[in-house]
Amino acid sequence: MNFSFRFSHIWLEDESFKDLIRSFWAYVEQEDGESVMELLVIKLSGLKRVVIKWEMEKKKVSSEELVQIEEEIELIYQTNYEGVFTQEELDDIYKIKERKVVLLRYEE
Repeated sequence: MNFSFRFSHIWLEDESFKDLIRSFWAYVEQEDGESVMELLVIKLSGLKRVVIKWEMEKKKVSSEELVQIEEEIELIYQTNYEGVFTQEELDDIYKIKERKVVLLRYEE
């Protein structure tokens, strides 16, 4: 499977992405007779594969969490027939919707 690589600035807000880059970059070492440019090409091409795999997993987890968030929001509205919410319920709705916005940014 050949996936195109397109960097997303939102990844920089994710600590797991930063950790992935750091650990991968430190893992690949220069071999005898290998030039610095060859090492750079090897690291960048390997990094592409690692990042694509990370992104695919991240999207899968985000999609599953988005479904869960929608279910939580629906449950809150279904259990409150009058449409009058307590402060705690409003806080829960706000937190859930805030998380939803973050996840949707990853979907873009």
